[in-house]
Amino acid sequence: MKKVFVVVLVGLLAVFTVFEVSSEAKVMKFEHFSIDVPDGWRVEEDKEKFTTAFYAPGDSAALTIAVFENEGTPLEEIAKMLMNELDGSDLEKSGDAYVFRFKSDGTACRAAVSGKEMIVFMTVIGEHDDILRMIESLDEGSSEARTMEFEHFSIEVPSGWRVEEDKQNFTVTFVAPGESAGLTVSVFESGGQPLEKIAEMLMTQLDGNNLEKSEDTYTFQFKNEGLDCHGIVASDEKRVMFVSIIGTHDDFLKMINSLKEK
Repeated sequence: MKKVFVVVLVGLLAVFTVFEVSSEAKVMKFEHFSIDVPDGWRVEEDKEKFTTAFYAPGDSAALTIAVFENEGTPLEEIAKMLMNELDGSDLEKSGDAYVFRFKSDGTACRAAVSGKEMIVFMTVIGEHDDILRMIESLDEGSSEARTMEFEHFSIEVPSGWRVEEDKQNFTVTFVAPGESAGLTVSVFESGGQPLEKIAEMLMTQLDGNNLEKSEDTYTFQFKNEGLDCHGIVASDEKRVMFVSIIGTHDDFLKMINSLKEK
């Protein structure tokens, strides 16, 4: 996933009035992001609404961040829906983000909406010297991973990925948010067959091509519902591990590097 907060920042800076920093900050980590929170700011997290609110001392200003999964709706439609809910106006596209204005209890507010698979909705209510530093410190964390253990391997699974285990076929499937990409890992007995022969068989089954040997593994390409895919076949003395990569995603490399056989 791209660093969605970067494009949100571009959208915010297009319409926000911001000032220099005044407070020291501590880093706070949440499910989908981390942020520097200045001393004295109050934090309220609403997990049911996927929203975290940061209130300046004396509640003189606030920053809210909501992160939620996109189910395939165009970003502009999401931005219009959010703007209408807040009775906002002046929707504009700024880089890869959409920005608009609204009022809360008579206070002028600004909002930015960005993202593809995961949507980031940020609002700034009022003005405060710390807001720019907070926005600049935002670090997308939807790819933070948890280690999951399976019968024959372990792997780091990024937050938001769906996991489906098919024990009958010795396969675990990892599906990216929004089902935009997927990774499958299959482990089975080699039966004494040479690895090259097993790789050729898998490539033929998937109507693939371009079988190549790279050190102790074989790789090939294939297509799945029009998506470009890659197959990786490796083996120890008894078992074969077959990894198939469907589509493209920024998390793939970290996931594959974290794979450990048991």
